[in-house]
Parts: sequence; structure tokens; C-alpha cells
Amino acid sequence: MKSFDEKRLEFYANNSPLPVIEWDAEFIVSVWTGDAERIFGWKAEEVVGKKIMEFNFIYEPDIPIVEETMKKLITEKSNYLVSSNRNYRKDGDMIYCRWYNTILHDRNGKTQFILSQVIDITERVKYEQELLQLNKEKDRFLSILSHDLRSPFGALHNLSMLLKENIRRYDIEEIEVQVNTINESIQNTYNLLEDLLGWVRIQQNRMPYKPQKLVLSDVFNNVIGAFTQSANIKNIKILEFTAERIEVVADENMLKAILRNLVSNALKFTDINGVIIISAIQVEAEVKIAVSDNGIGIKPDDISKLFDMSNFFTTKGISGEEGTGLGLILCKEFVGKHSGEIWVESEFGKGSAFYFTIPDISRSKS
Repeated sequence: MKSFDEKRLEFYANNSPLPVIEWDAEFIVSVWTGDAERIFGWKAEEVVGKKIMEFNFIYEPDIPIVEETMKKLITEKSNYLVSSNRNYRKDGDMIYCRWYNTILHDRNGKTQFILSQVIDITERVKYEQELLQLNKEKDRFLSILSHDLRSPFGALHNLSMLLKENIRRYDIEEIEVQVNTINESIQNTYNLLEDLLGWVRIQQNRMPYKPQKLVLSDVFNNVIGAFTQSANIKNIKILEFTAERIEVVADENMLKAILRNLVSNALKFTDINGVIIISAIQVEAEVKIAVSDNGIGIKPDDISKLFDMSNFFTTKGISGEEGTGLGLILCKEFVGKHSGEIWVESEFGKGSAFYFTIPDISRSKS
């Protein structure tokens, strides 16, 4: 028959708002409440009488942390100790736990029992990790703003001052060259700003997605026209091929931003007299679009870094052009909005081909 103290302990344990586990000095389980079963999955009869290490309870990398905590619970004179570690559930899932341990000592100060209350903090840890990632991305974003907007605006200032100081000495051809260079720099800076703001809106779920029926060849030619001046400087041909008059249902601004980023990258990594091809083909219920070049290609080890938001990977172009690494990440976000996929195939020294798909909504519904 249970004593009054045993009944009182059982009452408090079973009516605690938190799971309660009692261990003796050998860390053999003596109390395992229903809430402990709810969190961890084991029933009381499966664990009572067993040592903590006798069932698959502790996440292996955290075993040294738990062993150090167990040592403190036995040797320290404190009556209370808070600890955190990862545990397994019976089904094999791993969860993060915060342990609030109350220690009962005997008359000689030796640990007799440990009463542990536990909170599953998995969701909180997940949110904290997401917050750390967001802060990292914010810092990277501010770095991009400070570097990649200051640089082109500095170039614009220098070009405009040069033109201002020499406008009466330059002939009309030289003035035209300077104005075209300034205009191109303004356009590139504007495109960069659009990419940055687009990325911010995507992260804040404020980017409007407005799909409409588009003729791909019209979109291709519009994008190509924006790069005519840049392509002419390096004598690069930008060609457009479609297998047929293909129509897609897509957000026009997003589609143009994807193509603009891919063509801009191709121009950076394609040498004088090179060729860039924009093409599209129908593949079952989706359209596969490609931007390919015969430029310098991508090293195999770098391909996996291109769409990694945590790295913002970038390399300098043939003429030393610098980028943010944000463009391809933005492309991935925009393609994802269309439920498509994006990837690259490249051979270092021979060129690259970036592919992305857009489901052909108009055809799949017909």
C-alpha cells in the first residue's frame, strides 16, 4: 500500500502541466507521467525501472552534454539545475528539450532523487534558427546595397562630370558615346535596384504574382533589346529561337527579370565575338526555356553554390565585372512562384546553359 507521501508525489506529478520524470541517483526511472508519454512516445511500463542509457532516448551527438549534466546532478549541492539537449522520441523523431531538474538530497548531502519537468522547445528552436538566417540575409542585403549601388552611382557621377567638363570640346560622336555609356549604366543600376527590391518583396510575401498569357518570342525580343548596347561593345550576338509560336501563362515582370538576369550573366562570362542563345521548347505540359552561351563556363565545384541563398556566390566576369550573387537566387524565387524548376549545365572553358521550366497552364487545361 502506498504511503501518504507517495500518493502526494503521484498526485502532483500526474496533475503537473508539464511532463514529470523522476530518477534515482543511478538515473533509473521511477516516475514517468502520461504527459511524458505524450512527448516521448514510451509508456511508463516500458521505461520505469530502466536506466536513462538503456533505451534510445538521447540524441547521440548530445550524449556528452547529458553525461556532463548527470555528473552535476550528482555532485553539485544545488537543489535546482536547468539543462537543454536533444532527445529521441520512440518513433525516432528528434526533438529539442529544456529540462528543469529539482534535486532531493539526503541528510548527508548526497543526491537521492531527481524530479525533472520537461518542455518540448523544438518549435522555438526552429524559429530562432530561422531568425538567425533572416538576420544573416539582412546583413548580406545591406552589404549588397552599400557596395553594388555605391559603385555604379560613383561611375555615373564620374561619367557625367567628364561629359560636363568637356561637352564643348567633344564632337557629336564622342558625346553620343558618353551618353550611351551613361544610359547603359543607369539601366544596369535600375535593373539591380529592381532585383534588390524584388528580393525584399519576395521575402516579405508582398511580391504580386499576376500571371497572364504571353507570347515568348515577344518577351525574348524585349529582353534582347535591353542588352543591344552591351552586346555590341563586345561584338556578341544574342539570338532568339523558339520551336513554334509558344504561349505561356506567366507573370511578365518576373519572367523578364529571370531572362534579364540570365542574359546579363551570359554577357559577363562570354568573350568578344561570342554567341548567346535564348530558346524555348514545349516538353509535355511545360515549356523549357534556355539561355546558353559559349563563354568560359563554370567550374564543377561552383555549380552547387549558384542558387544557395546562404552564400550569395559570385565570381568576376571576363572584363572584371562584379555581381552580387543575388540575381540567380532571385531567378530561383521567381521560377518557384511559377511552380517550375531552374538548373544549369556547364562545361568549364566551353560555356553554360541555364534552363528553367514554366508549366504550360493554357495547354494543360485544354
